[in-house]
Amino acid sequence: MMTKYTKIKLILLINIISCSVLAGSITTDNPKRERSSNEAMTPNIYKKFEKLQEMIADELYTEARSGLIALTKKNLNGFESASVNHYLGWVDSAQGNFKSASNYLQKAIDTNALPDQSHFSMMYQKSQMLAGSDNYQLALDSLDEYYKVVDVIEDSTLYYEASLYAQMEKYKEALVPLKKAIELSSDKPVSYTHLRAHETDSY
Repeated sequence: MMTKYTKIKLILLINIISCSVLAGSITTDNPKRERSSNEAMTPNIYKKFEKLQEMIADELYTEARSGLIALTKKNLNGFESASVNHYLGWVDSAQGNFKSASNYLQKAIDTNALPDQSHFSMMYQKSQMLAGSDNYQLALDSLDEYYKVVDVIEDSTLYYEASLYAQMEKYKEALVPLKKAIELSSDKPVSYTHLRAHETDSY
């Protein structure tokens, strides 16, 4: 059984490495994602959306949120709906409303209308928002959905997965993504030594 001391070391290791500059990644064999459409913003919606972006840049979150909510009531195409809900998620996250942010991000994801980079980023952000609201299992479930579609998995994402397991005190499960991440960061031999110590102490 993993000792209390080893658990503390594991958590510290995850925290230290996750703050480091990382460079490893895995290219997945997931099928190429197909967007629901190649729509863009209409000029009228774009003009309103641009003003709301300026409000967000000025941290006028309450006003921007009201404007974004008003836009959701209009007859939006898929791209517009995804963009508006994405920004609603961003505004709510900036105000610490992580559960609400995750719901808006899911609405944006469901449209399947944004380009790959934005779509995959939203999926990852949704998991982070769920973690921010202490819903660690839901965050892991969301991360699993991300793994099923993304082109590349960064080592930093695997460290994040390990941290979710650690938050749930599932330390043996945390070792699996942690070891994968360390293998991708082969220029960090010290980490291997630490991992071996954790694996030995856990049995």
